[in-house]
Amino acid sequence: MHSGTYDTTSFSITSAPPGGGPPPSGGGPGGVVAPMIPSLQVIRARAPKEAALLLKGFDAKDVAKLLFQLNDEPHLLKILENFKPSYSLQIIRLSDNAGKLLLEMSREMMINILSEANEGDYPLIGSMFDYDKNITAQAIEDLIKEKTAGLEDVERRIQLTQIASVIGKAEKTTLVEIFITIAKLPDTPSTVAYLIESMKTSDAVDTIELWITDESYAGALNELLNVIKYMDANIFGEIYKRLSWEARSLLLESLPETTIASLPEVTVFQTMELTINPIEGYPGDIFTVVYAIKNTGNETDRYNIVIKINGIDTFLEEGFLEPGESKTISEQYNPTTIGEYVVEAGNFTRIFNLVEAEPDPTDIVLRPANLVVKTLEIVPETVKEGESLSIFVEIENTGEVSGERSFALYLNAIEVDAKGAYLQAGGKTVMIFTVSSDSLSGVNTIEVSELSQTFTVVQEQTPFWKYIAIIGVLLAVIIGYYIQNTPKLRDTIVNRIAELKSSP
Repeated sequence: MHSGTYDTTSFSITSAPPGGGPPPSGGGPGGVVAPMIPSLQVIRARAPKEAALLLKGFDAKDVAKLLFQLNDEPHLLKILENFKPSYSLQIIRLSDNAGKLLLEMSREMMINILSEANEGDYPLIGSMFDYDKNITAQAIEDLIKEKTAGLEDVERRIQLTQIASVIGKAEKTTLVEIFITIAKLPDTPSTVAYLIESMKTSDAVDTIELWITDESYAGALNELLNVIKYMDANIFGEIYKRLSWEARSLLLESLPETTIASLPEVTVFQTMELTINPIEGYPGDIFTVVYAIKNTGNETDRYNIVIKINGIDTFLEEGFLEPGESKTISEQYNPTTIGEYVVEAGNFTRIFNLVEAEPDPTDIVLRPANLVVKTLEIVPETVKEGESLSIFVEIENTGEVSGERSFALYLNAIEVDAKGAYLQAGGKTVMIFTVSSDSLSGVNTIEVSELSQTFTVVQEQTPFWKYIAIIGVLLAVIIGYYIQNTPKLRDTIVNRIAELKSSP
């Protein structure tokens, strides 16, 4: 039971009583009323310490569901810091932002929570690293220092093993990047060395193998060398023996002579050959890559051969070879992208090419004939009623075989003519149509296939001088009429004309 006074109107869901079973329906004889989890409004209104007391004892899943609705991260963090670390860890495991929560709470609480983590909590390390790799590296450094300070060697190893059990299960790429970041901190390569020594040997081997062979970490090899300086010679010797031949070869190129002298003797594998057949092919062809190695050492040992194609690990071959024994490895590769391919195995490099295949003439399918109208021109574009005009239609066969087609000419959407054309593949021709403008006026449309153009018909206008002539003729007719039918007027006009003739 929870002590304290509650505002029951602000309570929400109920939790089952201890021992399981449904919540009791009432307070009858023998019945116990299950406590109710406070509402979101209550938790928002309470100070963090008081809110933590109200939530204490409820199922972590119910509390997580409630707290993650706060939308007030500082308040949430303060509440988590007032729980026991183990209880806070249960809640944080359920968050999508677990790494952010851990890194933004107090350093002391974060260390205490991580101290409660087990192997299954390795996703927390990845979440922290995704949020901020530098702060995560510093947090792990602080965790190790805090938990191992002042401890005797045995107790110190126990603490480191517990921490390494969580960290060592993280994604190896994440782990390498964390170690590189920690190793770059002031006076901290020893921290990484202690962690690697405390990890399971298989995890340690996989981590160092990736650190050495992954090209993305090529610039961080010095950090690894600094870490190795602090490692126990016997522990590192066991890790070294389990590294691949490729990793050992790369490491030996950089290790100081004093360290090399302390390493256990291992088998030396000698690269014998690398061949590719064919060295040029077409899409669909299979390329065979053949690689041979020999154990030139005095002991049976494991080999680990990686064949890279264009810088990508493409084939991996593992096994054991006895002293003096050799093995030929054959792989088949089916590339799909045209271009050059670089194959690397050991110290050997070979190149092959994938080129475009030449088409088989019997497989070529020609496109059918396709006669289309390319241009349509009307000459002239303006005519007088009754005049004719010419239509020029350019036809082209865009197909790959000969063919024919009929083309209809439409005048104002009415078919008035049609012509046929036969063309070779790629051929062109020009059809000429003649159209009369009789009975047409204004703007008219010519269409042939998908193309159309317009022309204009105008009415002929009578010249001004023709109107003057007509008026003169009409006046002459009128005057003649009056002269013939009016004798007095006729005599007057005749006499006047005679006078004009006799005057000087």
